Amino acid sequence: MAPWAKAAQPVEIVVTGHAATVPVTVSGRAVAEDPAVARTRADDVAEALVRVGLPKARIVTRTELAPDAKPEVANGLPEASRRRVTTTMRMASVHAAQD
Repeated sequence: MAPWAKAAQPVEIVVTGHAATVPVTVSGRAVAEDPAVARTRADDVAEALVRVGLPKARIVTRTELAPDAKPEVANGLPEASRRRVTTTMRMASVHAAQD
């Protein structure tokens, strides 16, 4: 993603860290993430984007706690998709010149 984002020169990059703060049962124990994990995830990805040359001033970090689950993958972790980072890029509007 980083090479494409650098070439595209987005106006804004929103990095959202997600955390599974709603307890799920794993091996008979209720397990939930600390809400601070979402911020750490977002900050780590934002830092990586800056390191590859994207302007820090264009990066906004957000958090989402207890996000909706995405379709499961076969990794054995319950609701793994709730523990993720998503990025959204807003591009400059391009309007055709009108006479």
